[in-house]
Amino acid sequence: MKTQDEINNLLSEFESIKTLEKKLSFWKNKIGFEYYDSLEKLQEEQWLLPFFIKLDNSHDIEEINNYYIEIFKVRNPNSLLDIDNLINDFKNKLTKIENEKEFIRIEIDRVKSLAEKTTPSFKIQSKFSYYCQEYEDCLLNNKKIDFREKEIKPIYLHQKLNGQTWAEYHLFLESLLNPKKEAKIHTITHVEQMLILEYMGLGKELNNTQRAKLYQPIINRDVKTTRQYFSSLESEKKKANLEYIKELFSNIGLNNIVELVEKDINKYHKKK
Repeated sequence: MKTQDEINNLLSEFESIKTLEKKLSFWKNKIGFEYYDSLEKLQEEQWLLPFFIKLDNSHDIEEINNYYIEIFKVRNPNSLLDIDNLINDFKNKLTKIENEKEFIRIEIDRVKSLAEKTTPSFKIQSKFSYYCQEYEDCLLNNKKIDFREKEIKPIYLHQKLNGQTWAEYHLFLESLLNPKKEAKIHTITHVEQMLILEYMGLGKELNNTQRAKLYQPIINRDVKTTRQYFSSLESEKKKANLEYIKELFSNIGLNNIVELVEKDINKYHKKK
């Protein structure tokens, strides 16, 4: 048990730390265990309460969620569902089946049975069930977990992540029964090509003529027109398909750029 002086000294040092990474390191090296286990340890040692980490921005929230996930994976190998493995296993089984549609329907029924929502008469969700709110959000609204939005405590990680993956698998099976027509490919404009590189910060330190020459071999557009567009690029955002650009960056996980595009969407394409 630590003395009050020891606790005060630790707290003074902890409060001077600015980054989340160093705070997590402080817990491990100075307090003596991973922050991942903080809630469990708090039940035994109440003095830890002032050392709980306050998350002030979406970047820190995302970082601590990734920290939780990485430790969970190390401690619980192979306990999280992998959508690629689920799909590949099913496709391998499907190669041996003659009546493919019936087999798919049977698998969908199995998926549903393992994600049944508990009735009001049952207070505890079966530990073998993949149902959780994240399963329903993904299945019904194509809504994925936003790791920047809120901290997900380790105790909930297993259910939430597996629930979402199970919904993705469910949607995959449904798509085999009801294949959609190929989506129309968006024809990207000259300005939209420029904006993609602009949001990525390519050549921002250069003048318009230099940037036009830099962009030319990438976007395959003439230098003169590109240079002219640079002069009015901000106003051109009103006509550009910023939702398409936002989705492009979102699909490859560049969340910091997504935030920049969202600001311009709110500025120029705000719904009335």
